[in-house]
Amino acid sequence: MHILLELLTEPERADLLRSTVVRRYGRDEVVFHEGDIGDALHIVERGLFVARSSNTTGHVLTLNVFRAGSVFGELAMIADNNIRSATVSSVSPGQTRIIRRADFERLRTSNPQIDRFLVKVLADRNRQLTSQVMELMFTPTHQRVHREVVRLDDLGIATGDDGWIHLGQEELATLTGTTRATVNRALREAEKAGLVELRRGATRIIDRKGLIAFAK
Repeated sequence: MHILLELLTEPERADLLRSTVVRRYGRDEVVFHEGDIGDALHIVERGLFVARSSNTTGHVLTLNVFRAGSVFGELAMIADNNIRSATVSSVSPGQTRIIRRADFERLRTSNPQIDRFLVKVLADRNRQLTSQVMELMFTPTHQRVHREVVRLDDLGIATGDDGWIHLGQEELATLTGTTRATVNRALREAEKAGLVELRRGATRIIDRKGLIAFAK
């Protein structure tokens, strides 16, 4: 159960769930675009979603990654200017539960713990961004790629029963803040070392302990 639901009493939880909408997304499907009017918060129930934004030079930057249990779109619940600051799209098939602003405001009025939830989400977001900046600045790109493969395997996201992580190198580049060519080199290094197996659009870990050591 998501932390937001844990803060509610059983009647409040049932009331909230009745007012939410479940949305399912295919791979590479846009949830909302940068510049859209935001009126809802999304709780990720499964899948992997990425927030991207364009800088002043037109380059697309990856701002955040949202996995199961994550929340995105929370600024639409509290900001006077509720313009979406990034485009969020699915990297793999997924599902979110949408809470509209009016329903969320009603909850905030009746349950003061909801504001604590918002503070926690914003604090977690700040820690994540700080960690990402530090990793981008000080961690070699090949290590970021190897660590991301291990993380994806840990979470079971985009991994089928056959053990393959069904994400292409372009998608891994987005998740690790690098280029497809760099991802290809990093994965080829791991393949040569007998740590992973590669095929078009997918990666499978052969030697997990070895890959973890390789990523240090």
